[in-house]
Amino acid sequence: MTNAYFQSPTDVVAVSKALSADINNLDAAINLAFDAVPTEDHLKRGTTPFAVDTGAVNAYLIALPYAPSGYVDGLHISFRPLNTNTTASTINVNGLGVKSIRRMDGTPMLAGDLPVGTPVEARYSTATGYFHTVGNSSTGATGATGATGATGATGATGATGATGASGFLTVVSVSGTTQTAVANNRYSLENVAATTVTLPATPAAGDIVAVVPANALTTNIIARNGSTIMGSATDLTLDSAYAPVTLQYLNSSWRLI
Repeated sequence: MTNAYFQSPTDVVAVSKALSADINNLDAAINLAFDAVPTEDHLKRGTTPFAVDTGAVNAYLIALPYAPSGYVDGLHISFRPLNTNTTASTINVNGLGVKSIRRMDGTPMLAGDLPVGTPVEARYSTATGYFHTVGNSSTGATGATGATGATGATGATGATGATGASGFLTVVSVSGTTQTAVANNRYSLENVAATTVTLPATPAAGDIVAVVPANALTTNIIARNGSTIMGSATDLTLDSAYAPVTLQYLNSSWRLI
C-alpha cells in the first residue's frame, strides 16, 4: 500500500523467509509515515492550522506548524494578531505570498476587525483570491443592529434610531491605564496593566461606548462617572478577557446591548 503518508517497501515473497533488511525497511517506512502526521498534541488541541502573527500592523505574517503546499481552495488558517488592524489588511502564510484578508462579503477589513490578541479564523477562496473571515468591529454595523438599543422603539425614531442607522464607532487604541470616554467611540485596551475607562459625565440618550479588553486582563474597569450602569451605582469590572462590551445610554442609565 502506497499513499501520501506511507511508502510501502518491496513485499516479501509469499512462503519465503523475511530478512532483517525487510523488517528494517518496513519499520523505516512506518516511521516516515508517522513523521508526516501532525503530533498528538496538535491534533488534541486543534492547533494544527494555528500560529501567532509575527508581522506588522495591517500586514500579518504567520508560519503554520505544517506548511500548506499552496493557497488551495478552502485552506483553513487560525492566527493571533500582534496588532489591531487600522485599515484593510493582508496576510502571508508560510512565505507563500501576500493575500488580502476580506470580510465574508468580500469587502476590505475595517479598523478594529482584527483585535490584538483575539484568535482569527479564515478560509481561502480560489474564486476570489482572498482569505475570508467575519469582521469583529462595530464600525459599519447595519442599521438593524444599531437599532437594538432602541429598547422597543421603532429604531427610526429619535436619536437612538439615528445612531443605530449610521452604525459608526470610532476605534481608539488605549495605551495608558486611564481613558475618559467620548460617546460613539470604541476603545481597544492595549496596556499591559489594567485600564479604567470613565464614561461621559453628561451622556445623551442614545450615546454608545464600546470597550474591548485587548490586553487579555480580567481587571479592567468601566467607571460610571455619576450615572448608573444597568440601574446600579457600581462601576463595571470587565472580568472576561477579550470579550467586547457595548453600552448605550437609555432611560437614564447605561445599558448593556
